[in-house]
Formats: sequence, structure tokens, C-alpha cells
Amino acid sequence: MKRKLIIITSIISAILVLGFCLFLLVLRPNIVNSILSKAEIYMDQKDYINAKKEISLALSLHSENLDAHILNYRLLLITGNEEEILEFSKNAYSKTKNQFFKNLSRDYEKESDFPRLNFESGNYAEEFIVKIINQKDGEEIYYVKNGVRGIYRGEIHIPKGRTQLLLSREGEKGGKEYIFFVGDATEKATLSHQSGIYDAPFYLNITSEGEIFYTLDGLSPTDKSEKYTSPIKIEKTTILKYFVKTKDGSSATFAKYYIFNDNKMQQHPLSKIGDYYINSSKGFRIYNGSQIIGALSATDLCQYGENLYFISPDFKKGIYKISKEGGLSKLLISGNISSLKNIGPVLFYIKDNSLYLCDENGKNETLLFETISQYVIKNKDLYFLRDGILYRASLFEDEITEIKKDVTSFDVFPDGDIYYLSKDKKLFKGENKLGENISSFALSPYEEKIAFLSENVLYYNGERIENGHIYSPCFSGNSLCYYLINEKGEYIKEIPLD
Repeated sequence: MKRKLIIITSIISAILVLGFCLFLLVLRPNIVNSILSKAEIYMDQKDYINAKKEISLALSLHSENLDAHILNYRLLLITGNEEEILEFSKNAYSKTKNQFFKNLSRDYEKESDFPRLNFESGNYAEEFIVKIINQKDGEEIYYVKNGVRGIYRGEIHIPKGRTQLLLSREGEKGGKEYIFFVGDATEKATLSHQSGIYDAPFYLNITSEGEIFYTLDGLSPTDKSEKYTSPIKIEKTTILKYFVKTKDGSSATFAKYYIFNDNKMQQHPLSKIGDYYINSSKGFRIYNGSQIIGALSATDLCQYGENLYFISPDFKKGIYKISKEGGLSKLLISGNISSLKNIGPVLFYIKDNSLYLCDENGKNETLLFETISQYVIKNKDLYFLRDGILYRASLFEDEITEIKKDVTSFDVFPDGDIYYLSKDKKLFKGENKLGENISSFALSPYEEKIAFLSENVLYYNGERIENGHIYSPCFSGNSLCYYLINEKGEYIKEIPLD
């Protein structure tokens, strides 16, 4: 009897263990994913209270679930403050050991090191008051305003003219610097070259009645910046920023864009650059291999130097910047934005159906052309679609030339050959028809090769590559990349090319 009881107990224990393992391996992920789906719906409906309840339930079932922590971060961006996000990111890293949350903690701690104002550096028409938005209770903050030291007492007046303001906490070395200009922003210098696309190096001459201070790295110049004494050699894509100092005071800061187009404008329909990509099956987040580095949803991606730039419809719509290590995503430009591309440090994008550019810090935003749905920059020309008509122009000139009507999408090869899809889904190279029933296509940036989709079949240079639910073909390096959805799910596929 005793032996029988032991056997029965062992069987029950085995069933319980098996059931627990089944719950952990099969049922729990499905339950957590279902809960998070409900939380996503609440987020879309802006019902943040119920979204929080669902996320908390998911974490109670699986405290290490990465998707739950990421969704919690997105919620905190809307409903929380910096201290809450910092505490959350530390806890999320301890649970998931994901590098993204470690980087996030580091960035929020770094952000809290310097006082921040409710206004950014720039040119303004009228005098105004600035306030510090991250001062802690009982904390003293010092400032140096045009060389005069003071203690922050709730607000700082920014008068007419140029104001250089440095903020720091007690005991800090350095601080955060702001440059403001209030008044008439009339250019007080003459430049030998204006903003534009250039194909050969040149020397830039600047003349003015006063002293000229300038930078070439996109930062706002100060009295300690480089002083203009001789022509400046411009031999790569450069953003010149300068101001003029006369006996009557200092002028506003002005920016000029000198762009050397190597026909490698970063434009990736798949949004994949090297090891960095946007994975649509995971909410359009940014990955480096299998490591998540950006938690906001993203719809486009480009890269310059050590930073990635992406469009997000999440939280606040706009262009964000994030380091290639991941961490805090910084909003550069807000608005309904699409088609993000870059040439070096210059970002190009469509906002509210108009083409703009700005520098790598989101400053000096400039309107180029209105009513645009797609654009390509090749050599010294800008090609764009407006109401189904393809035009050619120069970036900083008003004159445009009509090329073709009834166009839905297009691309231009470096030698000037234009490929386009007509409204009736026919693909053309110039006047030569290449195919029919085509939904999308991509050109190789290195040699004149083309991939296109026709009736759920992907072709490369006329050869059938794959069939199924395929979208966003593009060329990345020496590979043809595309999304494929089949019975196994959705994933990125790469085919190395000869």
C-alpha cells in the first residue's frame, strides 16, 4: 500500500512538473503575448490606465519578458518622468540583461548631469524668458550669461542681440551651453558660394565689415570658435555655421549646406544598413543582429557616423537620433514625417508633403520644395514626384523641369537613366518598357541591376528568385534583401550577389 502511494504520488508529481513545464514553454508565452496585444490596443486608444494593468499582468507572469519591458518603457515615455524611467530602466536591465536598458540607464543618468532649458539655441524675433526644466528641490544652479556669472532664481531674461548662456550645477566643471539671438536675422556677410550640390572641392571666401566666427561640425559657433582669416577649403559634405561680430554687436547664426553627392544617398525601402535593421514582425523596432537597440517603433532608418536616425510614429511623431550602441532616442524634428535619407551629415525628409533638410542635430531646418510624395538626389539634380508628375530641379533653386506624367514611383541610376512605374503598373527605363504587372522595384547603387516584384514573384535581372508574400526589396551592400512572409512567419531574407 505504501509502495502504491509512493507510485501514485510520483505520477502526480511528474504530471504537475510536466504541466508546469508545458505552461512555461508553451502556454505562458502565448498568454503573455495575448495580454501584450491587449495592452497595445489600449495604447493605441490612449487608454493608458488599462494598458498599464495589462503590462503589469504580463510581467507578473513573466518578469523577464523583453517585449513587456519595452512596452512599459513606451508607456512611461508618455505618462512618466525622468526619475521613473531611470529607475525602470535599471530594473528592466536586472531582469532581462538586455544591453538596451543598460544603455538607457546610462543615457538618462548622463542627461540629468546638465541643467536643461525650455528653449533651444536659435534665432528668435522677440525677447523672451527661459526656465530650467530639470532643477531638483533645493538644488542651486549657476549660469554665465555673456561672461557675467549669476545664480538661477526661477527664470533668465534673454534680451535683444546675441546671448551666450552656460548652465552648470554646483561643483560641476563645464556645463551646457546655449546660443540665442533676438532681433533682425539679416545676413551681414557675403559668401563666394551659396548652399548647393558641388562636384569638386573649392575655397570659400567670406567678406564682412566685422569678425566672422564659424564651425564646420554642425555646432553653433561662439566667440571661442574658429575665426575666419583666410579662405576655407570645402572638399566634402559640410554644414557651415557662422556669425558676424561688429562694434555694434553680434549677428544671428547662419547655416550653409555644401553637399558633395556621391550618389550613395542612404535610402533603404527595407530600412537595413549593415547589421542594423528594422524588424517589422517585432513592432518595427531597431535591431543590431538579435540585439534590440531602439524600443520606439520605427518606419525608416539611416546612418551617419556613430548615430542612427529613424522616423517613429510612436509617442511623439518625428525624427529621432540614437547611438549605434542603443539607449535613449532623442527627438530631433517633430511632425508627420516620411522618407528619411541622408548625404553625410545632412538629413532629407518629407514633412507634411514638403521636402526639408536639416543638420545632424535637427537644427537649421530648411524648406526646399512643397507638395512632394517621393524624391531622389543624383549627381547635382533633385528628382521628385508631385501629383503623379516626375520633375527635375536643383536643391536650392526654384526652377523645375517636367519629365514624365502618370508616374507612381521611380529611381535614378548615377548615369542619369530614369526607371519608373506607371499608373498601369508598367516598368520603364526611359521610354523602354521592361515589364508589366509590377508592384515595386529596386536599383542596385553600384551597377545597373534591377529587382522587381510581379504578381508575388521576385525577379533579379530577369531571373526568378522567389515567390510568396514579399515586400520592400532593396540592395544592401552586395546583397539583395527583402521581407518574406510564409508559414514560418515574417523575416528578412538576404541573397548575396555575384
